[in-house]
Amino acid sequence: MIAAVAGVGTAAAFVLSLRQYDEQYEPDLEIAKVTSYVTYDLDGYMVEVGSDEKIPLEKRVRGPKIDVTLRNLAGGASMITGVAATVREVHQLTPCLATGGHDMVSAYYDLELPDPVPATPFVLKKEGVRFHVPPNDYERFAFTVGRGDDHPWVAVLDVELTHDDGEVLRMGPIAVVEQGAAGSFNHDEKGKWTIDPPREPGSSCLEDNLAIVKKVLSTDGLIAPKELVNLQETLGAMIPRS
Repeated sequence: MIAAVAGVGTAAAFVLSLRQYDEQYEPDLEIAKVTSYVTYDLDGYMVEVGSDEKIPLEKRVRGPKIDVTLRNLAGGASMITGVAATVREVHQLTPCLATGGHDMVSAYYDLELPDPVPATPFVLKKEGVRFHVPPNDYERFAFTVGRGDDHPWVAVLDVELTHDDGEVLRMGPIAVVEQGAAGSFNHDEKGKWTIDPPREPGSSCLEDNLAIVKKVLSTDGLIAPKELVNLQETLGAMIPRS
């Protein structure tokens, strides 16, 4: 009897030891930082006037990017396996000058907004992701969100990263902004905007665009790119004071 009890005790201790070993080498993935910005290093394509063919470009192009710093201060490695974005809002801004008759240049996006844009909210997904976060380390995981469009646009979304055994990291709301291909709105790599002013007297395009940008920036807890903040300042400075 004593020997049997001792054997059970030894087995229990072994199981406990295995459990402690497993826990020691489990991942503990967390979000350390999230930023949104426009990058100028994306693969892109051109669509010529009157064509639907996407012609790959050799030069790099710009587009919105979301950059997530991940923290895994545990003994086990972690693996990102999927990305999903719930799009709350999409707003197209109105150029103050008529445009058209030009080729469109766009980036290839990880998460691409459909055209036409459906009623919000809607979900974009990228599955089959394999991004490794080593134990006791930090890693940056970045992905792009956007659409090929002539006109500038702004979107607000919430992001989920699926990792390991189906666990989910949530972040947001996050804003993304892009100037479009028409050329009436332009920003440089420092986020400074150049916008064509209206030529027609009484046009409210500047005020209308500013109202959209202000509404987006007033979203509680918003992670906003500097390009969007600068766009609000530029539009505001262009409106004559009464």
